[in-house]
Amino acid sequence: MSDAPTVVGVEDQKTLMEEIPNKIKNYMGITAEVNLLQEDDKDSIEIVVQSYSVPISMRGRYYYRSGSVKQELTGAALNEFLLKRAGHAWDDVIEEDASFDDIDEPAIKNFLHKAEEAGRLPDIEGLSTPELLDKLHLTKNGKLKRAAIVLFGKDPAILSSLTLVFLAAT
Repeated sequence: MSDAPTVVGVEDQKTLMEEIPNKIKNYMGITAEVNLLQEDDKDSIEIVVQSYSVPISMRGRYYYRSGSVKQELTGAALNEFLLKRAGHAWDDVIEEDASFDDIDEPAIKNFLHKAEEAGRLPDIEGLSTPELLDKLHLTKNGKLKRAAIVLFGKDPAILSSLTLVFLAAT
């Protein structure tokens, strides 16, 4: 085996050409193009894997390479990794179990008062609480994001139990 870009050849090409695509599919759930190449009377195998926009697991586990070290991602680190790969942040996630009953109206009124004092009040004339939170990008499809609960929740600690449910589902 060599780190130099030199073809050293492989033996038992026929078996490898059958086993490699199957192992990739079984272990990672993806397909790969496997090609037999010949150079200088030596056989080599080329493995071509398309780029994926989502993380790929290995036997249901996710790994991250940091320098020369491979680390398994678990718990909060895995959750954060998956959110970032999907283009989301923790506070941008929809809390399916949260409702507008969890929103503290006095907290919203306090926010609006301070925003008006600072001259940063958006055009909110006649908006309901759901419409206001939507205008502030704190909802999506009529559902509250975590940021809405943190900013205006009656009990922001509700996120602890909701987050545990989310982590258990991932």
